[in-house]
Amino acid sequence: MIHQSEFSIGNTVQVIDHDEHPSEWATFVITDYRNNFYLLSGIDKSPCEVFWAMSNEICLIRVELMT
Repeated sequence: MIHQSEFSIGNTVQVIDHDEHPSEWATFVITDYRNNFYLLSGIDKSPCEVFWAMSNEICLIRVELMT
């Protein structure tokens, strides 16, 4: 069985931090995927920060399109 993730390269995500309010979570872009880990690159507070995270450590940011 093939597991299809809800995340894709290019998605904007936030890293879940249970010690912070969700409005304080850092924002990242998924730049790679390997062995159930996602490579995240910072885009707000730390644009040079890059690290690997599992899917249960991140959440997708919903982008609402304006019409």
